[in-house]
This record gives sequence, C-alpha cells and structure tokens, in this order.
Amino acid sequence: MIEISLGFKSLSNRNINAGFGFQSNLDFTSNPEFYTLKYGYDEIPKRLCKRITNNGVKVNLLSELVKLDEDVGQSFPIRIEYIDRNDPNKSQQKTIRCKRCVLALPKLALQTLPSSNEWMADTKFSRYVDSVISESLTKINLYFEKQWWSILGIDSGPNYTDLQLGSVYIFTPIREPTERGKAYEDPGSLTIYCDYDNSYYWQSMQSIGKDYQPKDNVKVSLHSVLAKEQVVVVAMDQLAQLFQRSNFKKGSPRDVTPWNHSLIFLIQF
Repeated sequence: MIEISLGFKSLSNRNINAGFGFQSNLDFTSNPEFYTLKYGYDEIPKRLCKRITNNGVKVNLLSELVKLDEDVGQSFPIRIEYIDRNDPNKSQQKTIRCKRCVLALPKLALQTLPSSNEWMADTKFSRYVDSVISESLTKINLYFEKQWWSILGIDSGPNYTDLQLGSVYIFTPIREPTERGKAYEDPGSLTIYCDYDNSYYWQSMQSIGKDYQPKDNVKVSLHSVLAKEQVVVVAMDQLAQLFQRSNFKKGSPRDVTPWNHSLIFLIQF
C-alpha cells in the first residue's frame, strides 16, 4: 500500500537495486546527467584490466578457480588452483601462490568452492557468506519475425516500469543518425529483466496453465521446457501499456530455460 501511494514500487524496498536507483534519480533529481558506455558493459573490466597490467600485474582471463588452500609455514602460504581455458583445444590446470587473496566472488561460487583448510570452514566465514541476500532474477527473451517497434515508430521512450515487466531492452544493431526513424522489418528481439517480487510473478504464472506446442517443428533447446501461453499474453499486454500501444501482434512462446535459480522465457512470435 505504501509503495502504491508513493507511485513508485521500490522506494520502500530494502533490496532496491541499481535499476530502480536509476529511475528514482530521474524522478526526483532536477536535470540529472548520465553517461553511456559506448562499447558496452564489458568496457569496464577491460579498462580495469588494462590499467592493472600497465602497472606490471598479470591478469589471468578465461580461468576457472577450482580450489583454494593454505600451506602453513610457507613464504607464500595461499595456494590457488585454477584451470586455464585460453587455449580452446587444451585446458591446463595451474597453480598460483600468494600471501593474500581477496575473494571477490558471488555467494554461490564461495559456497561451492572446494577447500580443505580450516578458515574456509570457519563458522564466522560461513556466517558472512550466508548473510549475503540472493537476488531472484528473471530474464524474458521475446523473439519477433519483424521489429514491430520500428514499424510502429517506437525508437525511444521509457523502459522501466512498475509493472511486472520491470525493465525492457531492445537488442538490435545501433543505427546511424541518418537511419533512425526508418521502419525495419527484419527480425529482432526484446529482453525483459525483472527481480524479486516480479520474478515470483512470472515463475508462478509459468507453473500453471496450458503449454504452447511450437509450430514448424521448432526444437526445444537442451535443459528447456515449454512455456505457458499465458506468459506471452500478459507480457504483450504489459508491453502495450508501457509503450501506450494497443495494436501489438499476438504470438506464442517457445520454451523456458532455468537460469541463475530462476527462469528464462525464450518466446517466439
């Protein structure tokens, strides 16, 4: 009730994330300034990696941490074992020794990391790891035969909403300024990202109703199950509300894939 009366869903949510923080800044800050990462989010780790290596530090990319141990009494007591996957034709298990190690890892990775030393199994360490709040996340991929948003002249506007959609992103090539505003009828996709209560909403809907039977003998990908028809109906209805359009093309879902303890709704129209 408090959230509804405020007109914004997550201001009273202690688990507010960066996306909602971004929207609240837009709503309540006068003329905020934002900057775009021209080459995508991976530009951040790339720049960080470059700065570190320029200072003489080696960065091991494409590596999988498999074990962390300690050899008491050694000059470099911490032993890190990892798999080097830089060569796609040959993986090698290697070892690094150091005096200190920063475990900047997600909660699940820390919980599943094999270790035989006492400090990894220490009650205090386990309590710190368990104190991290997991964020339920749902990603909904919608695939279209034609970019209806381009045909309808939608090339900008809102993408965050209090609806269960959460946020919507268009994955199509970035057009040159001279090409913007044109209608493109080639295939395209939209991705819906939402979390917490919104994730539970879509997961609950996926657990009931009728499965869609794919047309044209579409094969369901590995580790996937058929989605429910109601998921598509509601998603398209909320997209119509977000973009204030009523002439959206109706479609049918293809499959649902588990992802990060949640679901990916891969939808084909």
